[in-house]
Amino acid sequence: MNEDSREKEKLIINYFFENPNTYISEMSKDINIPKSTIQRYLSKNKDKIIPGLGVTIGVQLERNKNSGQRKGGINSFKNNYATKDSSGRFTGSIRTTSLVDKEEKKKSDIYKIYMLLIKNPTKTLNELVQELSDAEIYSRDYVYDCLTDKRINEIIGFEAATKVKEILKKNRLSFFRKIEGFNINDLFQTSDLTEQERKILELRMKNKSLDEIADELNLSRSAVLKHENRAIEKIQSKIITGTEK
Repeated sequence: MNEDSREKEKLIINYFFENPNTYISEMSKDINIPKSTIQRYLSKNKDKIIPGLGVTIGVQLERNKNSGQRKGGINSFKNNYATKDSSGRFTGSIRTTSLVDKEEKKKSDIYKIYMLLIKNPTKTLNELVQELSDAEIYSRDYVYDCLTDKRINEIIGFEAATKVKEILKKNRLSFFRKIEGFNINDLFQTSDLTEQERKILELRMKNKSLDEIADELNLSRSAVLKHENRAIEKIQSKIITGTEK
């Protein structure tokens, strides 16, 4: 095995150790490695124990395969329409088979989530999910995906898309100012951050750009943003509960 292959294998294993609930398709998007390659290296290392879980990679892969919890939350939006009765109450969903249907549904959700964010610019992603869940089952990652979708300019217009970016940036900066009064090491340790999430927040607090962090950690820019936002949500939840003094 050459050096490049060894580094690729190490990246895949470490990523899975830090994100054991992730699906291979999600890993592929985050670290820009083909699904077949990821599957091959994970299978090769299936007997390795995942730190903190006490189970092997092979066992966790089987758990992920059998669990529809996360996959269902996201795929319900890619593959289903919500149905409502005459009073507007949610009654279920119907599966869509047309790519056009799926695209139109995604565009509709992008606009809907944008309108909600504009009305509630200080809400966290989890709070936005709660606002939306009365009508349909939205996942946090799906909401974030809609707000950062590359087509957002054409769907809501350049000016509105710029405003979304400003709100998301302002909320992140507000978060970093908010945690200045806390013991950062204690806060990070008690918020159940993955090693990847912790590294990203630490680098961001050193004023490193997303692109610099992406290069340093061998991740895509979108993956860095996703990890950063998940970490922020975890810490915000910790602060809100009042368990951090």
